[in-house]
Amino acid sequence: MAAAPLDLTPPDAATEQAKQTTSSPPTPHKLRLHARLTRHRHLRWAVPTAVLVVAGGGLTAVLSPHSPAPHDGAPAFALVVVQNKVAIGPSTLTEDSTPAYLSTKTVSRCRIRHCMLADTTMTSGAKLVATCWTRGETLTNADITSAGINHNPEAVSSDRWYLAKWKDGRTGYICEVYIAPPYRGGMGLNRCR
Repeated sequence: MAAAPLDLTPPDAATEQAKQTTSSPPTPHKLRLHARLTRHRHLRWAVPTAVLVVAGGGLTAVLSPHSPAPHDGAPAFALVVVQNKVAIGPSTLTEDSTPAYLSTKTVSRCRIRHCMLADTTMTSGAKLVATCWTRGETLTNADITSAGINHNPEAVSSDRWYLAKWKDGRTGYICEVYIAPPYRGGMGLNRCR
């Protein structure tokens, strides 16, 4: 087997030759080759990046069949934090004794109306991935029987419901009165179809 010829060019001459090669104007062939190599270099990362997005736990909400395709610059999903608290009197906001949950309909009292999504109970601080929002029954977090409730700044009513993804892939609705204030208002998401 023949050995490859050794490059016996002195280092200074090789450096000078490289400078002359790189300083010459590129030919159309070199430009096309550079464009093709650049395109392939970027494509090398496209597939692993897509796999990482699909494999990411909460990010699988992008693939939800119930969520609309993003348009007009709206995000495909948003993280929302549960605030399962009740407003009482003129200033109290305390954890509700009944846990929040996802429902299959945008109506109140799904626990007794058979529209609660089983095994989705949660307390304040739980994080959900919301994919869109819609309108439903108006709910409130206020104890309307408590004195001074009309002056409580934490009391809120809303008919906006988020469609959210549970950790096992199921989706259900939660009214935004059970979502922390910074995450209300639709989060820039599209309306559910």
